[in-house]
Amino acid sequence: MPNILLREHTWQSIQVLRGIAVILIICFHTWEMLIAYAGEGGAGRLSDGFWRAGASGVDIFFIISGFIIVHSTRGKSQSVKSCRLFLQKRAIRIIPLYWIYSCFFLLLVLCPFTLKNTVFSLQHTILSFLLIPAINPVTGLDLPLLPQGWTLSYEVYFYLFFGILLTQKKQFILPSLTLFFVLSVCVGFFIETENPIIRVVLNPLLLEFVCGSYLAYKIYSISITSRFCYFMILTGGISLLLAGFFRLPVDYRVISYGIPCSLIILGLVCLEKNESVLFPQIFIKLGDSSYSIYLSHIFVILIFSTLLKRQIIPIYLTHTHIAVLTVFSCLFVGYCSYVLLEKKLYEIL
Repeated sequence: MPNILLREHTWQSIQVLRGIAVILIICFHTWEMLIAYAGEGGAGRLSDGFWRAGASGVDIFFIISGFIIVHSTRGKSQSVKSCRLFLQKRAIRIIPLYWIYSCFFLLLVLCPFTLKNTVFSLQHTILSFLLIPAINPVTGLDLPLLPQGWTLSYEVYFYLFFGILLTQKKQFILPSLTLFFVLSVCVGFFIETENPIIRVVLNPLLLEFVCGSYLAYKIYSISITSRFCYFMILTGGISLLLAGFFRLPVDYRVISYGIPCSLIILGLVCLEKNESVLFPQIFIKLGDSSYSIYLSHIFVILIFSTLLKRQIIPIYLTHTHIAVLTVFSCLFVGYCSYVLLEKKLYEIL
């Protein structure tokens, strides 16, 4: 997810959580790769529930996005100019790097010797670059050209709505955000639609942005003991693992993943607020580079998928070895992308 510069106070816990979230997502996609190309028996040798629960990384990102946006706009004046500047900064953070990696993926689609199970669709490509939800012509799923870009459609929708609210009085922002998204989700329970845009607008995942927004709004006024913070983090982590092991339906992920992730985030942020916590610098750096890692990791996984499919990987490497190697390769390539591409691109813009 896009990295946003925090104002007033830099929450290291949030950056650590971003690093953890992107690792979880890579683990989930690595597990999917092993299921597809190495057989479920092989992937099952891994801690199956843990790797499946990696999908919760997306939920962590959504909650964090709500937190960061409210936190970064704290104390800002409410005006049309504030709305314009807010959306401009979000666009600079998200769109250029997303377009670059989408172009890379488009080249793979157009090359006759790669991604043979894909087809080129001009309409789908244009909608993908505009981050407008559309049905993939091959899979039939609501996935853009760059598959992991589906989450950015939710991010952009949240940014647009929040940006509009910046033109209103401050006391109306969170109530309006909550009321609109809750009503949207309630309407979604009674409407079945194949339109991918409407499915985003009515999706319960929007409530995770609201949860993060309230956390940022209340963080300076709530008081939670450090002992209870550790309890929330532990409870959230165990709940995520249980959700992965029991294969809870994805339709209820806002409950099975969203609530545990909220507990972890609340516990870690309040723990940082209570005491001086020494977070591992490597997770902070991964948090800084999480957007580059998120966008680039699919290409690394495609390489390992090809190696598995063509049985090029040495036979003495177990599935666990392959999984670990894939995860670390994704992190390395993504961090290089952050240093060599994302940072320089942001400086230019």
